[in-house]
Amino acid sequence: MKSFLYLLAFLPIVCSAQKTYYKMPDNQIFSKQVFDIFDKKFKNEGVFEMKIKERIVKKDSIINIVEILELKKGKAKLTSTSTKKSSFDPFTKHKEKIGEHFDISMFKKPNGSFYDKTDIAGKPTFINMWFIKCPPCIKEIPLFNEVKKAYGDQVNFLAITFDTQEKVKQFLKIKDFDFTHITDARTQLDEMQVNAYPMNIILDKDGVIQFVSGNVSAKRQITDLLDKLL
Repeated sequence: MKSFLYLLAFLPIVCSAQKTYYKMPDNQIFSKQVFDIFDKKFKNEGVFEMKIKERIVKKDSIINIVEILELKKGKAKLTSTSTKKSSFDPFTKHKEKIGEHFDISMFKKPNGSFYDKTDIAGKPTFINMWFIKCPPCIKEIPLFNEVKKAYGDQVNFLAITFDTQEKVKQFLKIKDFDFTHITDARTQLDEMQVNAYPMNIILDKDGVIQFVSGNVSAKRQITDLLDKLL
């Protein structure tokens, strides 16, 4: 009986350690906060409805696979509609910071010391915010590796994730991702209110934000701006 009560007491702690994400039809990954905004908007408009068609449960995360239904004459009809139908942009608050300095000093280097603004000064910086279980994040990696190969040490390339250093280390054994990796950054990413993944940021040589985007599907989305910033 005591063992059973102990397990009941421990269960909420285990559950609270899991983060919940929502994979949208266009493959973007949203936090519950962003998903709830979309859900409320669609319900208010009465045109679309979001349903969870599958749930993937892992030790540290729950990923809900979302489908969007078109409501027609009181009936729900499956549609290929993506989140682009909505005017809501989960990156708006980050795009509003274009022209401001990016606070790199809140993040730790692989050796455990904190970054200083001088560590990235003098070069443009490309930052990818991602995590291991994010399919659209993984899809971008080959393109990013090509960009890294093209620019070499002319540009700072940083990948920031809340995943642990050990998990990223194991991931890199099976998947090349030739960036400098900043791991264990959940507190910092939560403080920044990063609620949708992937998110990509480009800084100029002074560390000022010049570009914020979600999925990057074409190399020129990055290279055209990097060429101007060099």
